[in-house]
Amino acid sequence: MSLVLNTKASTMPSQLEQLPRNHAFSILAKIMQDLKITPKEIKKHFNNFDGLMSKHGDTSWKYAEQWMIDPSQPGEIEHKMEECIWTSTIIYTIGRWNKDKSFTADFT
Repeated sequence: MSLVLNTKASTMPSQLEQLPRNHAFSILAKIMQDLKITPKEIKKHFNNFDGLMSKHGDTSWKYAEQWMIDPSQPGEIEHKMEECIWTSTIIYTIGRWNKDKSFTADFT
């Protein structure tokens, strides 16, 4: 806010106020390094999504909040949609990969 009369205060947030922008792949990399979310821990809740969320929902939310969308940027929506598509592709592909069998593209 400007204290000088007849001048406009900047509506742009300062660099300090702006949150860092994270690509979905960067967030996936952080999740993979999180010791609270190991494959062994996830397997405990394989058929119990509610149990997984009650134990790790706060952690999931922390990562979800890091994925920012700025609709004022040209092409941002399309870019973020592409991030979602590629992230889903990675998650489902890795989830269905098995070193002993061929890849099964059955995501049910």
